[in-house]
Amino acid sequence: MDVGLIDRINYIEKESFNVVWKKEIYMEMKKNPLYDIFTIYEGDLLVGFAVTTIALDEAEIIRVAVDKSYRNKGYGRNLICNIISNLKIKNITKIFLEVRESNVSAISLYKKAGFYEINIRKNYYPDNLENAIIMQLEL
Repeated sequence: MDVGLIDRINYIEKESFNVVWKKEIYMEMKKNPLYDIFTIYEGDLLVGFAVTTIALDEAEIIRVAVDKSYRNKGYGRNLICNIISNLKIKNITKIFLEVRESNVSAISLYKKAGFYEINIRKNYYPDNLENAIIMQLEL
């Protein structure tokens, strides 16, 4: 994973999250077979990414973001569909994720992909004590 790609991921993160991961985290994940970094492009421009981790026959989507300029244009849906297809090939039986309760567009996207709510983590996010919705998809 080259530095330019990580810089672009960090740019998208800054638009999307309150906490941006250090570049070294992505470098280490790329070396670890338990993590996958999915990307989606418009031409040569990275417009979205996601990070998954696998434990036995289950996976968790731990980061998803699409550049603000490319949201609501199907990139997030395509990214999630690609993740699901890839994890099916790896014989994963369940995929989990957590999402801020206020992130209505992401929740809608996940529900359309087949995820459903299984739990709520009260006051989960330290920046504003917002709840996290835990979602699951059975493959």
